[in-house]
Amino acid sequence: MNMRTVLCVTLLFASSLFSQQWFKGGATVVGSENESPSQLRQRALQQARVNVLQQAGIAIHSTQVRLQGDVGRLAVDMYGAFAQCDTRGIIVEERNLKITSAFIDVNGVQLPQIIVYVEALIELPLGETDNTFEVQVHTDKQSYVEGEDLQLTIRSSKSGYLSLFQIKNDSCFILYPHPLLPKTKDNRIMANVEVEIPPQSKPYSYVLDLEGGDGERAIEFIIAIVTSDNVPCGGMNSKKEFITLLEYNTWLAKIRVDQRCSASAQIQVVKK
Repeated sequence: MNMRTVLCVTLLFASSLFSQQWFKGGATVVGSENESPSQLRQRALQQARVNVLQQAGIAIHSTQVRLQGDVGRLAVDMYGAFAQCDTRGIIVEERNLKITSAFIDVNGVQLPQIIVYVEALIELPLGETDNTFEVQVHTDKQSYVEGEDLQLTIRSSKSGYLSLFQIKNDSCFILYPHPLLPKTKDNRIMANVEVEIPPQSKPYSYVLDLEGGDGERAIEFIIAIVTSDNVPCGGMNSKKEFITLLEYNTWLAKIRVDQRCSASAQIQVVKK
């Protein structure tokens, strides 16, 4: 059984009040017997980030926190609100991160507890969301065995330039245009025309692995972003394949919200 809700944020005051500002937040999270230490740590960090956004006057609705779960096993979406194209308030830098852990007694059961404190620099993107701009991304299936190839289909309601990212935990892999694959450099996408990535001729492939999972499975997110101008993440001549979510957010925040749109797809990778 899968549960999926989406966490998004809405600005409660005029964007003219500030463009960047530091805010503080923290969270105390108690784990479950089914959570790994890394999953608990990331969930606590995400909750601290949500609290920081609330300190900035940005509303987070409790029903909009995205979680994945099946048969009692919990996997937490580290992507959350912080990469959504219509986000009002993006965390672009963090400092003074403090994480402490302990065990507490809950009804006679010793459960892990994580306390996180963080300061975050929040940037408000320019522009207003274009409701006629829509992007869709689909995978050929939802669950993959490690070593299998990822296949994507993307459609945009407007012509633009396509960027694809693979989100694992708190890191981001640049899929397209890939800095080391010349055949992905032409990332122009036409309005209302389905694009297959990789193309049927298979000049390259994306092989999935379990890195960042619990050894048995990994939950990942594929993010498709179409921008009006060609502004590849990292720059035109960048050779970086991996970036942090903060680096991703910094790139995203520099693009007006009316000149970009994104969509995401969740996949599961299981042990062979």
